[in-house]
Amino acid sequence: MMKEICQHNECTGCSACVNVCGKNAIFYCEDKIGFRYPVVNLDLCIDCGLCQKVCPNNVEVDKSEPTLCFVGHATDRSEQETSSSGGIASLLSRTIIRQGGVVYGCTARDISHVQHIRVNNDDDLFLLKGSKYVQSDLGDCYKRIKVDLHSNLQVIFIGTPCQIAGLRTYLRKDYENLVTIDFVCHGVPSQIILNESLRTKTNENLRECTLSFRRKIKNGKKIDSKYGLFLDNKKGQSVYNGMHPKDMYIAGFLSALYYRESCYQCKYATSERVSDITVGDYADRDSEYSQLSGSDFLLSMITLNTQKGEKLFADLNETVEIAPIEYSKLVAVQGQLRMPMKRHPNRDKFSDLFQNADFEKDVKLLISNDLKRIAKITRKTRIREILFHIPFMKHYLNQRNK
Repeated sequence: MMKEICQHNECTGCSACVNVCGKNAIFYCEDKIGFRYPVVNLDLCIDCGLCQKVCPNNVEVDKSEPTLCFVGHATDRSEQETSSSGGIASLLSRTIIRQGGVVYGCTARDISHVQHIRVNNDDDLFLLKGSKYVQSDLGDCYKRIKVDLHSNLQVIFIGTPCQIAGLRTYLRKDYENLVTIDFVCHGVPSQIILNESLRTKTNENLRECTLSFRRKIKNGKKIDSKYGLFLDNKKGQSVYNGMHPKDMYIAGFLSALYYRESCYQCKYATSERVSDITVGDYADRDSEYSQLSGSDFLLSMITLNTQKGEKLFADLNETVEIAPIEYSKLVAVQGQLRMPMKRHPNRDKFSDLFQNADFEKDVKLLISNDLKRIAKITRKTRIREILFHIPFMKHYLNQRNK
């Protein structure tokens, strides 16, 4: 009887195997830092092999180079203000819903259980907004998506590249009424790691708090999106404001200290994409894209990877302002369009310490060299920002960097 669906360190936790099993013979078991891995109940398993057939580690998942690439943002200022970057994923979702379709995406409405949900109306789209730097629970989303597709509903699925790969192998065929949107992904921590970090942040009831990992802050005439861990109570008052690199959860995340093992060898962190559309941040607002009216706020990068992606994006019309960009430029500035994040040298130490230690103290110790490097870069950046306000120095620095 079959015991292993794929190699342990390659498993992304995509849930394709759990969703496809008609005998409910597959359940999850957590490792010591909270990552869930499928386990086969041999008493229930009939050895049909379906779980192996839909595992994206056992089959080749088609990928494609983008056909069109843009930098842009939503023209609706409120859409841009409430999104992590330019609001593009939200616009695409709104378009499908107004056409009578549904959207599946990740929500942190219960911060102790970040999960994918189904949204079928404009009012609930806010639940999907914002970055979530934790692995979401997909539950039975793949099953529900298949039902919606067979009901001829237009469906958008937004997720990590590995979640999209899992959906595609689970479905085992292409559906014209399904559009997949992924984002440039660094890697994912587990929910248990996040919960352990949150435990010491506030005395407020966490179930009544909202969580975000990005906060928009005014910087002169522009708005910057800062990394951090931010908690607001049900009255909208800030109860924890942990800016990077002072907050250890976000510092550990950006240092790749505690990603899932598969993230460090991710086969989707390449220039070829597994989705119809890829979105991400575009940070260089002092470039030629400063002409965009929303560049004082935040910009998104958009790659259209299939004809389906092109068709949906064309439906945005005047709701988006864009400028074309060469894909090679995006690949140059987005590391995970080229390769996975490197495994942190202290990843094993973190795993050994996690259950019986002080999270904040241990993370700070394990990434101490990273924090020193960040502090050095920050000092240089601040000096550079000051110099940039001196007219002749701005010209000099630009020439020096060419």
